[in-house]
Amino acid sequence: MILLLLVAIVGAAYFLPSQIEATPNNCDAVNTRVRKLAEVELAKLPAIAATAKGQNAIGAAKAQMPSGRAITALIQAKLPQVPPEAGCAAAYWATQIWPDIRSWAPAILAARPAG
Repeated sequence: MILLLLVAIVGAAYFLPSQIEATPNNCDAVNTRVRKLAEVELAKLPAIAATAKGQNAIGAAKAQMPSGRAITALIQAKLPQVPPEAGCAAAYWATQIWPDIRSWAPAILAARPAG
């Protein structure tokens, strides 16, 4: 019975991220989650957002947010032995537990592909 419960929990942890974020796969789900967290952080800057220059800066920051490839590359670099979809599912749940994107940002930016 415990084994069945464990299998159900692991299965849900693997399949739910893409369902929660309405994306085709877990890597897109974690990318969507990271972008949402980053947008929340940007929205916390009311003094900057009140000016036209601030709006332009926020727009530029959003445009520079990493794509799913960068996040997937980071996950593969950190968890090379884990299949990408499983690593992305783990990263998704990590963002649920530790939603402070500021601690993630340096690693995400470092893994960003050139170009």
